Amino acid sequence: MALDPAPAVPTYPGSITTKGTITTSNNSRYIRVNTSGTVQICQSNATNCSSLTMCEQVTDAVTSVVSHWCRLREIDNSNKDLIIDSTNSPGGIRFYFDDTNTGDVIDLGGNGTIQHVRCTAPLADNGGACGTNATLANFDKLLLFATGNKTVNIKGTGGLSMGILAPAGTVEILGNSTFLGVTQSNNFRANGNVTIRVPNSSSNAIGNGFGSFPVEAYDWVARGIRYSSNY
Repeated sequence: MALDPAPAVPTYPGSITTKGTITTSNNSRYIRVNTSGTVQICQSNATNCSSLTMCEQVTDAVTSVVSHWCRLREIDNSNKDLIIDSTNSPGGIRFYFDDTNTGDVIDLGGNGTIQHVRCTAPLADNGGACGTNATLANFDKLLLFATGNKTVNIKGTGGLSMGILAPAGTVEILGNSTFLGVTQSNNFRANGNVTIRVPNSSSNAIGNGFGSFPVEAYDWVARGIRYSSNY
């Protein structure tokens, strides 16, 4: 959904100033919040975990809800899968891309995917990986913010539940993907066999999903001057 004028991405709410890169290297990776409130990156089965130093716990000044923010330069999937488990984060996990670079902030490498999982009960640190895909109702437990003219590429056949705020950038959904959630971007592309499901507009899901930030919802229609769409 393109907005005119485009709203500004809210200021990063935490104290971290250094922007990091999350990479899957040669193996799929699993990101979680442990029972101490630390964001960790692990092997895909939730073992061999280490802390992500570019992430921190933030308490919302308005709602007092605790969420977990990661200040990033990019995510490099390297043709692997990145699983993001928001189970142990009450407010959810937020990826905040505000480096000065333009272009892709998520590099899927052609075959990489993103999966958002969220189990109903908290997980112990040695409790294994959550295998439950996040639903449309939990899209707000994984939010992506991108400043400037950046491109957010996402792909996933299950668990692609999230909200994306990139008002001056581009959101592109790739491959055989089912996207559950909301986006605000200057450009939107669906490249492949893409299904999109959005929350009921009566729920004010965009405003609620992005927390106390001033995000405006105009409608649920993909608007543009070059192309038309029937979804």
